[in-house]
Amino acid sequence: MHLEVWHTSCPPLKRAHPTSILSAKDLLKILFLSLFVFVCFSGVCSTDLDRVHFPFPLPQVVGHEVVGRLIDDRPDATSPGHHFVCVEINDSHLAHEPSGFPDPLVPQPRPADDLSSSLSASSGVACPFCVQSLDSQCPQRITFGIDRLPGGFAPFFLAPTNSIVRIPAGVSLLAAALAEPFAAALHGVQMTRPREGDRVAVLGPRRLGNLIVAALSGFRKQEGVHFEIVAVSRHDKQLAVARSLGADMLVNNKGVLPADLASSADVVFDTTASEEGFSQALLMAKRGEVARRFFSFSSASVTDTHRSSASSASFFSSSSRAPQVYPR
Repeated sequence: MHLEVWHTSCPPLKRAHPTSILSAKDLLKILFLSLFVFVCFSGVCSTDLDRVHFPFPLPQVVGHEVVGRLIDDRPDATSPGHHFVCVEINDSHLAHEPSGFPDPLVPQPRPADDLSSSLSASSGVACPFCVQSLDSQCPQRITFGIDRLPGGFAPFFLAPTNSIVRIPAGVSLLAAALAEPFAAALHGVQMTRPREGDRVAVLGPRRLGNLIVAALSGFRKQEGVHFEIVAVSRHDKQLAVARSLGADMLVNNKGVLPADLASSADVVFDTTASEEGFSQALLMAKRGEVARRFFSFSSASVTDTHRSSASSASFFSSSSRAPQVYPR
């Protein structure tokens, strides 16, 4: 049984500025280089709830964590029929380039060099970002469900051909609805690349934080790298979820002095979206270099300790109230 999401009567909150409306060229691009996808599930993200405050035109059909059903009846379709898909949210030159790409519904490798060479050779696009496969930074990019391109809180939507991702067999549609936020979490893990013997802490594991725990666990298995995943929270329910997703150690830091966790981790992912949390992450990192990385529009950050040769500190120092630790 599929949950159909209908959201067709949302009134505009303010009038869009005339210069911010889609141009005729953009509209033709969307119509002729996109495919209809019928919505099955659409997740609700904090981005959707806060969309009215963003510096993008309104009205906007939101919803970017989407699973849909695509009916591919194109005459030249390699795999005609019904397909369950999710959508990559960036609508750039690469998302619409019609020549030189494999059929999006046929699983196969798509090397970045092939994408960029096809783009520059066949269409003459000189976008310095897209030709280097940095399409998320394309200055002409619009964003599915966030900036002008209508999203998944509707019966159907138009998806750029090269943004469609087929859901593999064995992945449930509900799980696939988390593909977009999980991809953001996984990107942070892949950019950080924990090393053998590291202790990696996830501070404030709620929605995004627990996706990072899952991404760390999957990265560890795939890469064959052994490191410890520590979930730190004031709430036992959040810690229980973190355990189920792969955390090795659970730390309840309610009432614990920040200094008690000083220099306790090699890498710290802060997902608390608070100044207090970020200050705690800085203190927890063994070595002082910090890089903030934001996932989608969430206020998640990672404290990267840059792998110096400093000796490991004890995970907990003495205090009036010791942290509650739950080994896996």
